[in-house]
Amino acid sequence: IMAFISIRYIIFFIAIYLLNSIYINTCHYLKQTTYKTYSILLLFESYVFIIVSDWKTAVVLFAQTVLVFFVSKAMKKHKENKILFNSYFAIGIVFSIGQLVIYKYCDFIAETIFNVSGVTYADHIIPFIPLGISFFTFSVVGYLIDLHRRRYEAIGSFSDLALYLSFFPKFISGPIVRADKFMNQVKKGYSAVNLTNLQIGIQYVVMGMFKKMVLSDHLAVFVDDVYRSPSAFNSLTCVWAIISYSLQIYFDFSGYSDMAIGFSKMLGINIDKNFDMPYISRNITEFWKRWHISLSAWLQDYLYISLGGNRKGKIRTYINLITTMLIGGLWHGASWNFLIWGGIHGIALVIHKQFIKFTSKKEITKNNHGVWSSIVTYIFVCITWVFFRANTFSRAIEILKRSVTFCDGVQQIYTWTFFAIAFALWEIAYSRIKNKRDVKDRLELSYPIFNLNKISGLFAFFVFIGLTIILAYVGQVAFIYGKF
Repeated sequence: IMAFISIRYIIFFIAIYLLNSIYINTCHYLKQTTYKTYSILLLFESYVFIIVSDWKTAVVLFAQTVLVFFVSKAMKKHKENKILFNSYFAIGIVFSIGQLVIYKYCDFIAETIFNVSGVTYADHIIPFIPLGISFFTFSVVGYLIDLHRRRYEAIGSFSDLALYLSFFPKFISGPIVRADKFMNQVKKGYSAVNLTNLQIGIQYVVMGMFKKMVLSDHLAVFVDDVYRSPSAFNSLTCVWAIISYSLQIYFDFSGYSDMAIGFSKMLGINIDKNFDMPYISRNITEFWKRWHISLSAWLQDYLYISLGGNRKGKIRTYINLITTMLIGGLWHGASWNFLIWGGIHGIALVIHKQFIKFTSKKEITKNNHGVWSSIVTYIFVCITWVFFRANTFSRAIEILKRSVTFCDGVQQIYTWTFFAIAFALWEIAYSRIKNKRDVKDRLELSYPIFNLNKISGLFAFFVFIGLTIILAYVGQVAFIYGKF
């Protein structure tokens, strides 16, 4: 895989950025302003990225794109014929979700059946899992549901649809971008590859690299040790590891998202931010509006609402919430731990929804317990992350039990966690200060930090790059979301 933090990817991106800049400037010089050839160029570059990373994924993606293109065209052609319209829609949805289930969950289902039958399951039915299949499947399903709801017309060009599904900065781990929003960006992209977007985009990328390579990767060393052998460590160390993982997963996810946003920005495509200071949330509902925003919005718009949302009574609403979070948990991986993690969050959302029915909105907004609410919410999220991180349910329970039973063992208070906490607090403070100055543009709430038009800003920026290189963890740790 050409990971964002690899030298191979950096060389690849520099090469295509220079190529695209030359192409754009040539088009402007010749007064050619069509987006079509630029989108084809981006499509070619995206497939080069995917083929180099894993050619088998390129084959699966291309087949998926062909099917979705013909299904969407058929839906458009037969939009007045309800039976045919719904039939083609069903074909597209069943194929897309079926493909995801086969590749990602076939072994899990087989293993579960064998275990229930008392037979040891050792083989793998599916030899490989395509890169990014969770994300491009969700993109496809969201696109088809939007067409079924008649929110916009089907993408008329095969190359445009192929680009939407394969655009390399978001391909492996998102963020999930809506089809209409993406295509509107592509149509203006040829005029948005400029110095201003380069200055903004490169700061997103460097900040994302700092979060990933300096903070998340260092934290991973400590977290992995504790989760590998929790019985060797005392209670305080286990608690510290739980806190450390909450920071590791945030800096890993948000670091990747920042890099995806930055690389896209430099190519003329705006992608909305994916994390909005989630650990300052006052309740679990707010947390899911701040954490992995593109996934949360997708689950709400295309799963929760499709199940009936809150339109069919209180009991059905609660069932829909829990079902949505169970599927959201299982989407992360074929594991009972992910299912438990999603179920706990679903129940928490139901409890909070019930709670606000007994509490007036005025009382909630004017209460003086915001900090305590955030602390309680953060503690709850940290506890649930244990199920997300542990390899097995028994390991998760062991870590939680050791955290509260004052067990003896090795004590290790990892120093990098303090640095991560300090950076998180700085990020919150800086964002709030800037938010007061400029509330109109939430996309660039925290960035750009450095004014690259001034010598002092340019100097500070290169000092920050130098610190990132010096402090970066020497061993490469894969992005957590890369395996989903």
